[in-house]
Amino acid sequence: MKVFKSFGVPFQTRRHLRALHSTSSKSKSISNLENVIIDELLGFTEKNQNNYIFPKSLILDIDTAHRKQNPWIKLELLLRILKTRGQLRWLSFYFFSPVLSDAFQISSGKLLLTILLNWDKFSREVLSVLYLVRDQTEQFGRISLHFFTNPNADISLSGDGPYLLESEYFAEFAHKKYRTFLRKFTLGRIILWNPSCAITFIEQSDRLMNSEDLKSFIDASPHFKEMIESRVKLKFRFHPNSSDTFDQRIESPRSNQPDRVTNVEIWHQRFILKEDELFLIDSTCSPRLEFVAGHWQFLEQIDFFDDHVRLKKPRGSREINLEEAIFLMGRVDENWYHLLLDTLPRYSSFNDVDSDVPVLVRSDLPSTSIDLLRQLITRTLIFIEPNDKVSVGLLHFLAGRSTVFDSKPLKGEDRVKFSPKSLAWTKKWILETISQSHKLDFPKKFYINRKAKYRNLINAKKIIKICRVRNYEILDCTNQFFLNQSFYFANASHIVSPGGAVLANILFMKPGSEITIIRSSRDSDLQLWENLAFTCGIEFSEAVGIPTYYGRKSLARQHSNYLLPLSRIQKFLHL
Repeated sequence: MKVFKSFGVPFQTRRHLRALHSTSSKSKSISNLENVIIDELLGFTEKNQNNYIFPKSLILDIDTAHRKQNPWIKLELLLRILKTRGQLRWLSFYFFSPVLSDAFQISSGKLLLTILLNWDKFSREVLSVLYLVRDQTEQFGRISLHFFTNPNADISLSGDGPYLLESEYFAEFAHKKYRTFLRKFTLGRIILWNPSCAITFIEQSDRLMNSEDLKSFIDASPHFKEMIESRVKLKFRFHPNSSDTFDQRIESPRSNQPDRVTNVEIWHQRFILKEDELFLIDSTCSPRLEFVAGHWQFLEQIDFFDDHVRLKKPRGSREINLEEAIFLMGRVDENWYHLLLDTLPRYSSFNDVDSDVPVLVRSDLPSTSIDLLRQLITRTLIFIEPNDKVSVGLLHFLAGRSTVFDSKPLKGEDRVKFSPKSLAWTKKWILETISQSHKLDFPKKFYINRKAKYRNLINAKKIIKICRVRNYEILDCTNQFFLNQSFYFANASHIVSPGGAVLANILFMKPGSEITIIRSSRDSDLQLWENLAFTCGIEFSEAVGIPTYYGRKSLARQHSNYLLPLSRIQKFLHL
């Protein structure tokens, strides 16, 4: 038996704890570890809390702008910001004038370089409104992780501060004296190593769950206690039709009847809870998958409990109670592709629902998407905030799979699958319902100048120059473009565009028209746009570029910027 020094107890390796996430069997080493923890915590008393020091919490207070801070405080603040995914971009997006609206589009390296080159300005505009405290923070409003990765989220920062900027719990155990307190105990060292694993370790042991000494220890560890209490363990259950396509649902004997469920709660705008279960209506959102976009910040897999997950509780104070409602929200509706092709098609099943039944939609959609919904839907729209808890007596929805899995499906399902009849219905509904801006002359041939956070075409300027020579109009993704994007695509004969969510508008193109996609070779596995074009009867071609990142980080490789040799695009351009 090896000794794992960071725990100081004899058991083989960390994989014994990792096994808690991958097997239902309990090794002898784990049982021995339980005995050690029970013995250590035996007789734990409240006096141990005297050794506890609160870790520092990061606070945002606009009223404290331009306060003077010494260089060490500024450095500490910057390091703390960097510990939470998206926090630096979010703060730059709202406060730092050299980047502002570009904060979520430029690379991390460019953002950091801009900060360093404008350090005094960054200090005045960003760091001056931040400070760290060790006091209890219940009295502060909270800005959650959700906002740090969603620039479209609508939040007012005036008059109601100060705010607690939430962070990953790993950062909340960072204070030296707090770590010293935890290291005295085997369970404390497990918490420092992996808090989520520590919770699983406790939950799978009846001895620990029923231990009064453990409860005393947790009471003496407020941040770990908050982590436990901020999540709820739920069994998950799939709707019987969750793997069906929209066309399969339309063609079923119950095609004119939407699905219904009674007495449910909706958390985080996307999770339906029925009693003590997470009720899943879309197989592409399975918690068993390696990755589901829009879920990672709320949901934790627990492989030890194969049919359970942990769901983060909403922190908002607003509770909405409705007798009846229509559910029209998806996991990443802020992305145009998913709103257009995965969420809106579900509305086709609600024709027979009483017209006074309201529709639940997400409040944090881009303004152009909200404008579209208001034009399309004549029912009352109820905009659900990210932290709202919504209770519904009778909920109408359409169960069925979305068009694409974010990671490899577990049961050999097609990763991409479109529904021709459903897409045709969505196209007709939108084009016949919404109105276009007056006096717009829609070009027949155009290039879409995509600017995004990831997967940017490095030599786009050279590609644009070639397109101009061949009489392609260059369209920037402005507000006017997004408001009229369906009409731009509907009137086009030839389109050239780098890959991106805007290409969901292929749906609106006339059969026989042509589109050329520019993409990185790293995007070869999905063939998403080719499948969509084929389903819609569009002539498809693509020019494949060379990625610029070949490092070890798989996510960085997938989202790498890329370069397109000019010869690969010229042959696709029409004069």
